Amino acid sequence: MRDTQRSKVYKWERRWITTAPEMTLAECEALTKRIAKFYRISPPWVTDGRGCRRALYFHNDNNIALPVWSRQPIVVCHEMAHSIVGKRFGRTASHGREFVGVAMYLYKRYCKIDEAEMVRRANEMNIDFISPRNCTPKKVNPDAF
Repeated sequence: MRDTQRSKVYKWERRWITTAPEMTLAECEALTKRIAKFYRISPPWVTDGRGCRRALYFHNDNNIALPVWSRQPIVVCHEMAHSIVGKRFGRTASHGREFVGVAMYLYKRYCKIDEAEMVRRANEMNIDFISPRNCTPKKVNPDAF
């Protein structure tokens, strides 16, 4: 499936990526477990992504690789959004509307980013997304969309 929004989504997210001190790998793993428990999914393995240029979620292995620079809540939430979408929606565009809605919900809940600001900026950038309000664990159901 073609990932037509990838570059727009990365540009949209850059607004919230900080230069804050990175989390430890153990703290990143604890956050993934909290999110997975909240969504009632199996948590992915969290591995040291040194040697990788970017953070990655591997669907087949249920694994998140985090280089040192990426160990911050927003990046962990981004990779967890991939995990949640893959497990709840199946095959979709990697940065499609389902991903963006779930990511917004996670950014609001775990990174304290203002939902209205995220929605406003996504609309300005013509990013397609489902409402973050429809991305709570009770509502994330593929039949709902």
